[in-house]
Amino acid sequence: MTTTLAPPPAAPTIAGPPPGQWTVADWEQLPEDTIRYEIVGGTLLMTTSPSNFHEWIVAMFVEEIGVPARRQGLGFWFVGPAGVILSEQDAVQPDF
Repeated sequence: MTTTLAPPPAAPTIAGPPPGQWTVADWEQLPEDTIRYEIVGGTLLMTTSPSNFHEWIVAMFVEEIGVPARRQGLGFWFVGPAGVILSEQDAVQPDF
């Protein structure tokens, strides 16, 4: 018996600067859709949005660790997506 796998779907095409030349200004012009956009070292990276299971794990993490930490004055949380600009060519969207 032979098993055939379908090829993965094609990645969306985004018009913009060549790899290595993306800036925060370019990143800020991208659409807010179901794709997670980040630039690292001036290169655009695209991934799908996190799964429901992933989001549930994040919620449990915040509930078990984040809330007690906040109550004790140890800090606060941002639950994504939230853009974090590290430099002119590095902008990421960490989970939390």
